[in-house]
Amino acid sequence: MTPLNPRAAQITLPSRAYDTVPSPAGLPSPAQTSLSVVTPPIVTLQLLQEAHSVGIPAVWLQPGTFDDEVLEYAKSHFEAVIAGD
Repeated sequence: MTPLNPRAAQITLPSRAYDTVPSPAGLPSPAQTSLSVVTPPIVTLQLLQEAHSVGIPAVWLQPGTFDDEVLEYAKSHFEAVIAGD
């Protein structure tokens, strides 16, 4: 697991700290990475556009992260899309 966070180099949870990368382009193996998204729809669309550009094949859009435009983009640009629960 590699969290994406453009504002912090690390996130700390009660169980441990995780190093982050600022964007999908910073992932070590994007073509072998699935992305679980937890951002508002306006941010999600931008994130998906970059994820597609680096070859991420699959995305999971968590509830509240997408609208019709985001969902349409995801379905037409990724091999696999899960949206919602």
